[in-house]
Amino acid sequence: MRTTWIRFAACVVVFGLLGSVTSADDTADRGRAILAERGSAVVTVLSVLSVSYGGGEDERELDSNGTVIGPSGLTVLSLGALEPTRLIEKTRGASGKMTSKIVSLKILLEDEEEIPAEVVLRDDDLDLAFIRPVKKPDKPFPYVDLDDSDKPELLDEIVILARLGQVTRRAPSVMIERVETVMRKPRDFFLVGLHLSHAVLCSPAFTLDGKFIGIGVYRAIKGASSGGMGQSVVVGFVCAEDIRESVDQIPPFDAESR
Repeated sequence: MRTTWIRFAACVVVFGLLGSVTSADDTADRGRAILAERGSAVVTVLSVLSVSYGGGEDERELDSNGTVIGPSGLTVLSLGALEPTRLIEKTRGASGKMTSKIVSLKILLEDEEEIPAEVVLRDDDLDLAFIRPVKKPDKPFPYVDLDDSDKPELLDEIVILARLGQVTRRAPSVMIERVETVMRKPRDFFLVGLHLSHAVLCSPAFTLDGKFIGIGVYRAIKGASSGGMGQSVVVGFVCAEDIRESVDQIPPFDAESR
């Protein structure tokens, strides 16, 4: 009898482990499917920024992820990533006047084609920057549909897409994380682990069903008096419906079909 119970318990453990493996495989399959379907809409935004501060001026080359949200190349990213001086002034209260100017702006596509672009809207409250090609492209861009969206719940698994830097030849990357914090005020805002802030900034996130959640942006405390940026800034996901509100303010590029 004892041997029978031992065998039964062993079978329960084995089937439990098999169930966990099956679940993990299913999640991985979904993540790969989302990358295959939406990965081309994740682009690299290349910029040159001229920064003036304390009587000096220098130029800085920056790159970040961007998410294409319209067939004519309308792309959204974090305003703080595109123009970091705005974030620095807001959080640290620079002692002198700091200004910046975008000298060059391009959208780098998956096939390495560089498209000259321009900023068409800045939303300081949501930390969003919207850019699009200077000239309307001849063929439509792969894009993420803002209307095909959903919001996750606490501890839901989500899929985060990114495109890595030049050293990896802009290879696509996918992460599967759980929502660790849901902020409801003043607007819905979703956070994964704070140690992932750099990885998720400007990156789009999706539910396991492929619904668009939003992109990674900064949320900052204005004029924080102490603690530095580490305690006055977090990175999380602004939701698709808030991005849509900003998009509705953008003048049409001929007819931007969405």
